Amino acid sequence: MAIGLGIRAKSEAIVVVPCCHKELLGQYRYEAMEPILKHGVFKARFADLITDGLRTLLLEGNGYDTSVVEYISPLDTPKNLMIRAIKTKTNNDKALKEYKELKSQFGVEPT
Repeated sequence: MAIGLGIRAKSEAIVVVPCCHKELLGQYRYEAMEPILKHGVFKARFADLITDGLRTLLLEGNGYDTSVVEYISPLDTPKNLMIRAIKTKTNNDKALKEYKELKSQFGVEPT
């Protein structure tokens, strides 16, 4: 939601510490990984990866140069990613296409 607001406001910079990874947990499916994803912990971690990856692609698709960094030790918390984005150019059609393809592949619709 915050990322979408930043994009719509044409913000020059967006810095977010994403949360709400559970949104896609109940949505996504990926049959090739089912033997691994049958374990709840792996399924949740994969949902985190999908969520943050899609968020980053959405920013890139909207013309932001992005970086993803761990801002505190993973020993303190596993939820330690920060996405930094600086508006540098016009939309990136390749990244937008990849974003849409991944949403379709995983059967998800992030809010």
